[in-house]
Amino acid sequence: MADSQFSGICGMGFFWVIPYALTGLLGYAVLKLIGGIWGMDPVYGLLIPFGFAQGPGQSVTYGTMIQNSGVVNAVQVGVTFAAAGFLVAFLIGVPWVRKGIQKGLAPYAGEMSESMTSGLYEPEEQQYYGKETTHPGNVDTLAFHFSLVGIAWVCGQALCTLCAMIPGFVGEILSGFLYLYAMLVAYALRWIIGKLGFNKYLDRGTQVRISGFCIDMMVTSAFMGISLTVIGAWIIPILAVVVVGTLFTYITTRYFGERFGGKHGFERTVAIWGTLTGTNATGQALCRMVDPNRKTSVLEELGPINAINVPACYVAMPAIVAFAANQISFGLLVAALVGTAAVFLAGMLITRTWGKKTYDYRKGELYYDVDEVN
Repeated sequence: MADSQFSGICGMGFFWVIPYALTGLLGYAVLKLIGGIWGMDPVYGLLIPFGFAQGPGQSVTYGTMIQNSGVVNAVQVGVTFAAAGFLVAFLIGVPWVRKGIQKGLAPYAGEMSESMTSGLYEPEEQQYYGKETTHPGNVDTLAFHFSLVGIAWVCGQALCTLCAMIPGFVGEILSGFLYLYAMLVAYALRWIIGKLGFNKYLDRGTQVRISGFCIDMMVTSAFMGISLTVIGAWIIPILAVVVVGTLFTYITTRYFGERFGGKHGFERTVAIWGTLTGTNATGQALCRMVDPNRKTSVLEELGPINAINVPACYVAMPAIVAFAANQISFGLLVAALVGTAAVFLAGMLITRTWGKKTYDYRKGELYYDVDEVN
């Protein structure tokens, strides 16, 4: 059984869209059934894919669009779903990882060290994580690397402003993709730096620490941004939506994860679980638990999956925003979301990333020879 980054990128990239497109409909259905008891409109249930699969930043972006359409406190509900998503990612993901390691499904994980369990390094384990690439008398290395992040952010904001000049609903939608635009600018910036031969002034350790710091602050901000006054009255229907969304995401991730193809099925399963319930960085964190020495290509695959799943966002997200603004009917919304999921499901069939099991989590069996893995 040959393995490749292709199977990982296509498998995770195509699959990501399925829960993203369908959990919103499930959330809508839950609130249609019970939301009226607490005076919570079903449209709030459509916010859960933004919180679960895209995190607090996109929840604020799209929540603001929906809130501007007259759906009061949409931002607060979206951020609450995002915070719940982070909790779900780790409360389920970490035991999932530990059980998988115990079952022998993660051959590169090794033993669960005390430092991994506690989250703290003992003095003999502590290490330096960066190096100075600029003279501190001119510009600090950390400031230099933060400035590169800032350039990508400013350019992304500029692209959002340009898109906002497009008249009507289209401009409003396109102006909300700050994350995507900043990411594309960052790719272009890295390419330019490489072409100029300035890669030698970039330090991977510093970049990783900036990323880790921003992720921790993002998670903290998501929880701190929740208004208990607003959410308190709706806590029961919100929890109901979270539970249903979690169950659907877990069941589908378990099923498809065992069938992505290739020899790193479990690593890809926990990685996409973290990405679907938190952010891409959450998926990376769980993946590092099962592949701490990066012996698989899964961590590298998590970035390019955006090239596959982002086009779906241009269909699903505008459809949800348009429905909340009473611009399209519920039937058209269902057609857009279910149709999107069906197209990407077909993509899994075409790329053969939906096939026979490569491992069985319940039985703790790998259906390949670990010694043959490259």
